[in-house]
Amino acid sequence: MNVLLSAHQSKELPQQTRRYYFLLFLYSFLLTGFVSCTTETRKETSTAQAPPLCGQSSAVNVSTLSLDTLFKPILREGLGDSHLSISTRNQEAQQWFDQGINLLHDFWHIEAYRAFRQVIRLDSTCAMGYWGVAMCQPGFGGNDTSVWRNAIAQAKARQQGITDLEKALIEATEVLVLQGIHGAAPAFKALAARFPNEPEVLAFAAIIFRQNVRTDDGGKSSDEVKAFLERSMARFPHHTGLQHYYVHVMEVRPDFKKVAALAERMPAHAGTYLLFTRAIRQGCFGV
Repeated sequence: MNVLLSAHQSKELPQQTRRYYFLLFLYSFLLTGFVSCTTETRKETSTAQAPPLCGQSSAVNVSTLSLDTLFKPILREGLGDSHLSISTRNQEAQQWFDQGINLLHDFWHIEAYRAFRQVIRLDSTCAMGYWGVAMCQPGFGGNDTSVWRNAIAQAKARQQGITDLEKALIEATEVLVLQGIHGAAPAFKALAARFPNEPEVLAFAAIIFRQNVRTDDGGKSSDEVKAFLERSMARFPHHTGLQHYYVHVMEVRPDFKKVAALAERMPAHAGTYLLFTRAIRQGCFGV
């Protein structure tokens, strides 16, 4: 990370951007503490489930109510290149939706939630705005699933006139909300088989598969998702979500060093970690 920062040292963030990210950092810190990304594997219990990924924590419950009263989010560039056309006539809602899915791929679930809430504010009839809120569930801790259940119910209630792809995403995500990440794997496998040409479907399926990988078998349980991601990346080589998830699949394998270079490049490609870290550093002295 330090190498990447020095390479971009001359590109200072605007004061408004520094202030925005610094305040967001302080707020996130007060709510959840630091959650860092790690490539270390560890001995698990008998179920040997994968440890939380970067940006995820099962130990705390972030209040969505408090997020809704936080200062207004802003549209950003450099978060990734993901795009999924949704059924809305509001172009700004589409922009916020794309920002939301890029933030999901960056594991920045708090800001993704806020982006999808902006979609809903701009177009309350947009089913995919509510779908996006429901997709944020894995990044929030706690046992209260009412927010996510309500979101997917609202999405289902607005399905008239939307595309088959949107309906299929809502259907698979309903399984995720009701049955959890491990119960959702078959639904997302079927989704990927039905829409093999949609990179966002492949990416979201991949991270669900990754969360079903064990950590005590030398990477054997990751063989299938590794192959799935390699096929997907061959078709969509610049998709930052696929790249990010591939790094996390490889982190439980003995041959992780093969993707060390990709892991080092990720911040420069997706922008999130780079921007966030630089904003904190600059914000500490310039807000």
